[in-house]
Amino acid sequence: MKNFAKLVSRGCVMASAFCAATIMVVGIVDVVMRYLLNAPLVWAYDTIKLFLLPGLFFLALAEAYRTRRHAYVDLFLRKFSASALRFLLLTGHLFSIVLLALIAWGLLEKAIDAIDADDIYIIGIEVAVWLSLVLPIIGLLAALLVLRLGAEESEPTNDISTIE
Repeated sequence: MKNFAKLVSRGCVMASAFCAATIMVVGIVDVVMRYLLNAPLVWAYDTIKLFLLPGLFFLALAEAYRTRRHAYVDLFLRKFSASALRFLLLTGHLFSIVLLALIAWGLLEKAIDAIDADDIYIIGIEVAVWLSLVLPIIGLLAALLVLRLGAEESEPTNDISTIE
């Protein structure tokens, strides 16, 4: 099952990297079109804001949790014993599971409401609102999967990652 979580998180981080590259390309093309050709991309800002930035952030969560490369407070690493750190890590993961599940649930409800109401964004073209929620929901569900199955033991990245 951990191999499945690894496959999912790696796929999500590749999609996140694609979002980052797309942000750069769209930004560069928009600047060139705006200042050299006086014809900006009317959809560039909204596309980045509504689709690419949320995708970039939420799709990277699973890999950050899997490899334990998310933010830890190092200040306490030397102050607590290994068993206390294990307890704090477990408590943090449980809190993360609850918080990420609540966010995913809220986004899913918002997406269902947007589908029912046929809500649209007009960003040069009409785009369904629920489409902007797909990548964050996928990223949150992948992060929940990784948190549920545990982090990767074989890829320690700092002192706290060696605590099991």
